[in-house]
Amino acid sequence: MHFSGRYWVQQAGCGLVVIGFLFLLGHWDYVTGQLLTHFSVWDGYLMVSWVCFPWAKWVVLEDTRNVQVPIIHRHQREQPVSVYEKMQELRGPVAASKQTLRWYWRGPLDFLLAILAPIIVGGFVAYSVGSN
Repeated sequence: MHFSGRYWVQQAGCGLVVIGFLFLLGHWDYVTGQLLTHFSVWDGYLMVSWVCFPWAKWVVLEDTRNVQVPIIHRHQREQPVSVYEKMQELRGPVAASKQTLRWYWRGPLDFLLAILAPIIVGGFVAYSVGSN
């Protein structure tokens, strides 16, 4: 699935519901039963999370590109091996293909993505820039 404007608007609406719920939890005064009117660093982070939420959800659930796992090569002293045996070795691990989630995983995943969205998008951008 391509990242389109319709997909962004739909997921931004879903993210707004999740982020709005987290805003209400953070601003509710449980003693007096009123909403507090202050702006904190956490509120700023949630606003950035709301903007990053559609991209993070696309990266985690919809991105179907074949992504290879990075391999750390260590210099090791190898035993003499024939060329044929070296050719038979696997070249490295291959990432598993993404599966569609069941409906009951969507809610908890949306709450997790709402909090971690800027970190996921930052990691995706860093990986994309580093591998190109």
